[in-house]
Amino acid sequence: MELKCVIVDDEKICRDQLRAGLAAHCPEVMIAAEASTIGEAETLITAMRPDLVFLDIHLTDGSGFDLLDRMKDRSFQVIFTTAFDSYAIKAFELNALDYLLKPIQSEQLMLINQKIAWFREVFKHSPRASGAYLENRQKVIGQLQQGQSTEQLVIMHQKGMKLIRMEEIVYLEASGSYTVIHKSNDERIMASRGLRSFEKLLDPRIFFRIHKSTIINTHHFRDFLFDSSSCVLLSNGAKREVSRRKKQALLDFMKERNVVT
Repeated sequence: MELKCVIVDDEKICRDQLRAGLAAHCPEVMIAAEASTIGEAETLITAMRPDLVFLDIHLTDGSGFDLLDRMKDRSFQVIFTTAFDSYAIKAFELNALDYLLKPIQSEQLMLINQKIAWFREVFKHSPRASGAYLENRQKVIGQLQQGQSTEQLVIMHQKGMKLIRMEEIVYLEASGSYTVIHKSNDERIMASRGLRSFEKLLDPRIFFRIHKSTIINTHHFRDFLFDSSSCVLLSNGAKREVSRRKKQALLDFMKERNVVT
């Protein structure tokens, strides 16, 4: 079954590259139209009702976010395209929104098929998951437009998505190539990405890697225990080892924030 899509980008060379890449790697995607401005895109999307829109963030007459604000029906899937924008990319990754980084490489396009398959499967069987995804997307876009940091982390799974508020995270623990997220209510959530990935995304003013296997939320720090092995005591009662090379760095971090004296 084909997916009808619209490409929105103000650079013709980028539209041509994306068209060629989709033809080579995403046979299910049928390009119905292309647009270079917000006005043109709004007209085409309203008329064609595509399943998928490849949307450039920075357009000559505004942003892709402005376009979505103008659309009454936002039920189509969006894959954002952007040149390097670390702020937006962190928000997308934390909230499981799909994006392609320009210049777009074939490896990125090959992953689109997996994302589309997930989107179809989950949305077909769970209207609630569909609504949560679209609501979350709009919330993140609003935060980006206002220059706000995202306050939540979204974990995708086979049945939908799990939203976790940053303040609920006590610590993250490596489990092979996966990560276990420990929440303040004692719930544990398995995420299919490594701890290093989270270290790059989470706010370094709040989260600190104390060991190769552990990142803590310093808001949940309760005590530093200097016994046979240095450990931190967290708000849920967990004790987590601090590696020797991280000990002084953690003390300095806490002193800077008036957590320890």
